[in-house]
Amino acid sequence: MDWTGFDAPALRDAASRDLGDGRREALLRVDGMHCSACARRIERALAPLARDVRVHLGTGTVEVDWDARRHPFSAVLGALDAAGFTPAITGAPASSARAERRTALKRIGVALIFGMQVMMLASGHYFGAIDAAYAGLMR
Repeated sequence: MDWTGFDAPALRDAASRDLGDGRREALLRVDGMHCSACARRIERALAPLARDVRVHLGTGTVEVDWDARRHPFSAVLGALDAAGFTPAITGAPASSARAERRTALKRIGVALIFGMQVMMLASGHYFGAIDAAYAGLMR
């Protein structure tokens, strides 16, 4: 497959992020990865091109950090393709996904705190220990 279309700045920037000093980072979903031998084959295929390769077998993704001055994005995608795997662009580099998970976790925490407060106020209604005049307010 011809991966050179991903070397265009617009596509490259949408699929990866700039780390400075000519380095880029991308999170790629890899179809066809089923076992640790597959993960090792991916690491070997990307080793000559990348500075850092992190294969996540459970999620079927690969985080790759490479020197964009020496190797274009199409070379990274082509190496995966040549190793027998089909790379797919996820659109969210790993650090962006981590930040999104952190934000979601904070939101869940706030929701839990306020949910507990509502349950504490309503517990009197559940156990019949609330005056009838206030029952309508609690509903």
